[in-house]
Amino acid sequence: MHKNISRFLIVSLNVCMLLSTTACSSHQADFSNQETVKTEVSTEEKVVTIQELVDSVSQSKLADYTAKLSGKTEIAAGDYTTTLANRITGSESYELAAQYVYEFLESLGLEVKYQSGIKEESIIEGMTITYPYKNVIAEKKGTTHPEEVVVLCAHLDSTAVGLSRVDAAFSEMDAESFDSDESDMSGKLEGGSTMEHAPGADDNATGCAAVLHMAELLSQYEFERSIRFCFFDAEEEGFIGSTAYVESLGDAADNIKAVINLDMLGWDSDGEPNFSIVTQFDQAETYEAQQEISRVFEKAVSNYGLSEAVTIKNVTASLELISDQISFWNAGIPAVLIMEDTADLNPNANMKEDDFKNLNLEYYTDVVKVITGAVADLAKYTFQQ
Repeated sequence: MHKNISRFLIVSLNVCMLLSTTACSSHQADFSNQETVKTEVSTEEKVVTIQELVDSVSQSKLADYTAKLSGKTEIAAGDYTTTLANRITGSESYELAAQYVYEFLESLGLEVKYQSGIKEESIIEGMTITYPYKNVIAEKKGTTHPEEVVVLCAHLDSTAVGLSRVDAAFSEMDAESFDSDESDMSGKLEGGSTMEHAPGADDNATGCAAVLHMAELLSQYEFERSIRFCFFDAEEEGFIGSTAYVESLGDAADNIKAVINLDMLGWDSDGEPNFSIVTQFDQAETYEAQQEISRVFEKAVSNYGLSEAVTIKNVTASLELISDQISFWNAGIPAVLIMEDTADLNPNANMKEDDFKNLNLEYYTDVVKVITGAVADLAKYTFQQ
């Protein structure tokens, strides 16, 4: 979750405008025939099969992937084994995290690619910040309508207070120092990085681990629509990676029917298993499409036996609840943010204390089960491979 204070003050006015912007209606999601489209299985068979998919969500795998990305356990990428200290944009640690994600997705037989670039931005007169970014994008092709896309995304980068490039600039630090660390590249990177500790367990190793595990499960099934798994860089620097991705879409943006952005899924301190679906104000042109996505999630809770495990809260976006979904909102693409209860947000986000040990894994797993069922419905399940 983007909470950088310096950049927050700079971009907040633009964000306020985007929260209620009226966007192009050509991106409206089409859910009208979701229940009636002729498929290769009956509706009853589809529900039963998706139930099996939901039931296969594994707490141990979610814990494993989250632990690796947050530095609790070692991670292997290429020829290197390391324990990540952070996933700060531009760092060697981030590069290794991105490589781990790429290789994981590739091992599932998905089409995978990097999307890399550099963005320079003048934030105040006389001060320009250079933002490198490296997104990881994978896709499961749809069967009958591969041109229609459901995006499942999360931001891969982490930060802690004072460690962003904007903070570095304002602190008269050399932001370029974030581009490298001193590490033993002989095969094992001791400690993963010499940079500051920013594990980002909840923010956002949980979201990334969820996308990885769902890719692992969904890749075994077939869907009418394509499912695109996106891991965005530099969300903590101001949605740099997701903005670059959306800008690269061009006319293909019209084919994106729903975006499910995951950010912070593992904190539950009050024992009330609520999670939130964040949408725009009702002035937005894609507001109704966002509400349709929300209703798919509500049906998933009831259809797949999760009513006693979790409760959905529908929340209208505010400045504190902005993540990469805003890049899609700005382009008029229907998107929602899925996150833990907004009334019980993790107080350790963007701090060194955002550690794996603070996560509620049972709650986290139940939330991912709902997301899995909803994505399967949105992508329109057809049959198992």
